Amino acid sequence: MRRLTMLQAANRVLLCVFLACLGVAGCAKSGREASYPAGEIPSPPPGMVLVEAGQFIMGRNDGPVDEQPARKVSIPAFYIDKYKVTNSGYAAFIEATGHPPPRDWPDGRIPIGREDFPVVNVSWQDAVAYAKWAKKRLPTEKEWEKAARGPAGRLYPWGNEPDVTMHATEAKLRPVGSIPSNVSPYGCYDMVSYPPEWTCTYYTIPLAPTSNERPPVIYELSYILAGMKLKSDYRRQTDILQSLGGGAELEDILVIKGGARSMRAPWSTTATYREGIDVRVPEKGIGFRCAKSISGTE
Repeated sequence: MRRLTMLQAANRVLLCVFLACLGVAGCAKSGREASYPAGEIPSPPPGMVLVEAGQFIMGRNDGPVDEQPARKVSIPAFYIDKYKVTNSGYAAFIEATGHPPPRDWPDGRIPIGREDFPVVNVSWQDAVAYAKWAKKRLPTEKEWEKAARGPAGRLYPWGNEPDVTMHATEAKLRPVGSIPSNVSPYGCYDMVSYPPEWTCTYYTIPLAPTSNERPPVIYELSYILAGMKLKSDYRRQTDILQSLGGGAELEDILVIKGGARSMRAPWSTTATYREGIDVRVPEKGIGFRCAKSISGTE
């Protein structure tokens, strides 16, 4: 009886080792592929697209210091709006809730002929209120950038080279989706166009490691930190960022993504562009789109 018990115990040990090996293999597989079983994710809600789980390239090595370095980031699957929220969509929210209209609407009404234009001049609090009403939320910075760049980390939604022929990056309001070529790999339109968009991510400064061989390339330094703009040369800016403890969240400073050429310099038109905006100060010229989590992928 004792020998049988020992044999059973040995078999159990072998079984545990076998199952453990299977578990390791399974973890390795899930690290390479989407965390959600294929074919089980529900279809996106109307007006939204699916961004599958997995890695993508975030940031860049040759841009502003607050975008560096390029790194691989993995996030769960999620839905995101195909277009920026329009004036007509925002008007439905106002009618349903009594929320104040944007201050640029004459007599509180959509400007004539602007129904399909992206709503602009909305505060972060306005955007959060709309998203809650729509049973959605604002996207994180990581979600927004993945939706814009795709898993390969395109510099622009349409590819890695600027396209001046489409006029997408001009600081001009246009109806959403009116430039068909300004579309991301996931089917999101106008992610690099005016206006920039709110996210729900606090602004951080992920300082890039520097070396004599490859210092960060800075075209123009202008960061909103605690409601102040700091402009300086690279050495001075590095001292400022270091003194702030690069990487620390800045209270009340939220990230906006997307942009137009007039906002700063050519690099402000890329999908990596990011800026910190103090949500306590009324800001002009910002819009948004919403995201939605997928149950079972978190």
